[in-house]
Amino acid sequence: MKKELKKLVEKNKFLFWDCKTYGLDESAIVERFLNYAEMDQIRDLIKILWYDRMREIFKWQIVKTRLNYVEPAVVNLFISYFKLKNEIPYRDTIERAKKSAFFYQTI
Repeated sequence: MKKELKKLVEKNKFLFWDCKTYGLDESAIVERFLNYAEMDQIRDLIKILWYDRMREIFKWQIVKTRLNYVEPAVVNLFISYFKLKNEIPYRDTIERAKKSAFFYQTI
């Protein structure tokens, strides 16, 4: 993990309240920030990983079978932010996000 990324994770340790922060890969960090961080914190992460890398990680995460994003609104916001609407099966992704969010709400 990059020094800057490690510092950012330590600064925002409260986002990782349920897990250890050492040994996390970029994908897990991006997912956690996009789910729970505020926009200023997300901008700090983009400064470290760069927009293209964040976009690539998010795109890879949402085309997988299982979505780990808590709210469909989060998925929709970052699909728009990273301009992915024409590159992914948008409606299918939003429907899967709704089902995933329903699962989290019923626990």
